[in-house]
Amino acid sequence: MTAASKLAIPDLTSAQVEHLLVGLADILIKLDGTGSIISVIDNAAITNGAETGWIGKMLPAVVSPERVGKTEKLIDPQTLSEGSKPWRHINLVTAGGGMIPLLVKHFCLNAGPVELYLL
Repeated sequence: MTAASKLAIPDLTSAQVEHLLVGLADILIKLDGTGSIISVIDNAAITNGAETGWIGKMLPAVVSPERVGKTEKLIDPQTLSEGSKPWRHINLVTAGGGMIPLLVKHFCLNAGPVELYLL
């Protein structure tokens, strides 16, 4: 597959694609169309429960101050509509002020009537 080609999975629903990504990721952060966190699946126990405080918040609200600008660009509607982007480093902040460094890859998927924004 070349850099310009796109991967098409025509017969999978958004829920099936999400299930596949959950199996591949250490942590999967699902955002709605506004950039609000709607779910966090932590397969690698990276967050130690911190993710419960992130639900309903905008993604930039749960990252370290020096990563806010980068994170805002990650969830910008124009950026999301462009599909997959390069890996980015962000630091998620826990309730106790600890940092969780992550190397993230984000995707915007539109499968039928449901759009998924996944980190």
